[in-house]
Formats: sequence, structure tokens, C-alpha cells
Amino acid sequence: MLNTRRGNAPVAQEYGIPDIVDLLHSFPESIRIMERAIRNTIEKYEPRLTNVRVRHLMPEDDVFMLHFEVTAVLSSPDSKKESVWFETKVAHSGEVTVRG
Repeated sequence: MLNTRRGNAPVAQEYGIPDIVDLLHSFPESIRIMERAIRNTIEKYEPRLTNVRVRHLMPEDDVFMLHFEVTAVLSSPDSKKESVWFETKVAHSGEVTVRG
């Protein structure tokens, strides 16, 4: 879902995140735009996750990369709720890497 550019999924035009190239002209506000886009996409297309929080992290190794931390609550079929965490990095090329 986070590797899909908005408008490229035939099933739903709003699926995915904006292309980072489209946001470069509005830097640094583009960081907040991307945070909202990631959160909204997860909330809309991954109903098992609730209380989704997305936070920009300062890059350690590449200043041309946007780095975000995502936390949420995962609801399972047996009504258990678990906290989940993963990070996502958006490269200047638009490539997204997700690690949990």
C-alpha cells in the first residue's frame, strides 16, 4: 500500500500515497502532507489497524530521504489488540522501504 502511488491502482484512485516528486515544491510542509497521506491511507485501507500515528524522524544517513515512524493498534479476530510499530523511508526517487 505504501509502495503504490496514488492514482496507479485500478481498483481505487485514492489508494496509495502521493508521489514525492509532486511534493518537493512544498518542502518542508511536504513532510506534514506525507505524514497525513500515510496515516489516511492506512486508516482507510487497513481496517485492522486503529489509533494510527505517523511521525517524521530526522534522517540519520541520507538527508534526501523522508523517514517516518508508524505506530498503531492491531485488532485480531479473537478480539486481542496488539501495538505495532514499523518505519517507512521514502527516497528522493519515490521508492518506499517499510521495515517492522
